[in-house]
Amino acid sequence: MPDTTLCQPTPVYEFIICTILFYFLWKNRAKIVGTGRMFMWYLVAAGAERFTIEFLRINPRILFGLSEAQLFSIVLILFGVYGLTAIPPDGKNSAP
Repeated sequence: MPDTTLCQPTPVYEFIICTILFYFLWKNRAKIVGTGRMFMWYLVAAGAERFTIEFLRINPRILFGLSEAQLFSIVLILFGVYGLTAIPPDGKNSAP
């Protein structure tokens, strides 16, 4: 049975933000060198997008007032930041 709870159209917001993210990554694809660095930038941006969007949703809060998706987003951001620091920006792999 549907209720009368008002909520934000978060899928629309996500679509708009992800379209902007795609445009940014596509436009800068030649500048982002290094195997996997583009993906790491995506992880950071998508994690940040999801983290902020979740504040508008009415999902249950699990830990420190954050939802499960926000906690997962923090993990994505951390993996992305680690990858950006571990992958050299000059496009050369550190492996011999």
